[in-house]
Amino acid sequence: MFSIGNLLARLMMAQPEAATMQSNSLQSDAKRIFISGTGRAGTTYLVQLLTKLGLDTGTWTDDEYCPNARAGLERHIFDLDAPRIVKSPFLCEQVDAVLAAGVAIDHVIIPIRRLEDAAASRILVEQANPGENVKGGLWETETAEGQVDVLRRKLTSLIEALVRHDIPMTLISFPRSATDASYLYRKLSPLIPNVEEAFFHRVFVEVAKPELIHDFSAANAIGSRELRDGKGTEPSILPGEFQ
Repeated sequence: MFSIGNLLARLMMAQPEAATMQSNSLQSDAKRIFISGTGRAGTTYLVQLLTKLGLDTGTWTDDEYCPNARAGLERHIFDLDAPRIVKSPFLCEQVDAVLAAGVAIDHVIIPIRRLEDAAASRILVEQANPGENVKGGLWETETAEGQVDVLRRKLTSLIEALVRHDIPMTLISFPRSATDASYLYRKLSPLIPNVEEAFFHRVFVEVAKPELIHDFSAANAIGSRELRDGKGTEPSILPGEFQ
């Protein structure tokens, strides 16, 4: 028998199902926030920080993180089912292909480090793990001098493609991003509007390890000859160092 009461009851029962369908639709159409760039600039640390803040970075296994190099936690850039936040240096020369594959890019966070320091960091990781295809090691080259050129090309390609497609980006200075909580919060706050600054600061203190960042200043870097040819004595690297 029809009644207003029965109609209201049916509508109440249908609401959860409708809400679920709407949620699934939003999830499948969600735009990605990518973290990309040259690498060796605190990108993995940034993923750890955002994860602790409760953002959608996915789940990880032990094999996906390399503690000795503080590297890893990367996702496939073409994965349509990836989490909201995806870290991968391979976006650098693949922006056009990713967009063509149907992956929507909402924003790109690009940690910036002096290219010479980023290259030296990759050299140190490579020297500390001889004979291994280690995360964070040399990238498309076998020398430090060549690594600077590769990183410059990657970064230029990334920024050019983002500008051409009018995709917003946030440039973050490293190592300041691991030493200055207020600075990092200001840079990220538009992307994390629901995260209170006090909570951000507490998580920052827990996750950031600035004492593990290698100093590549003239007084502390390995010799210029070793940096040029990627050879030399075994460097002193702390376990779990950012480099």
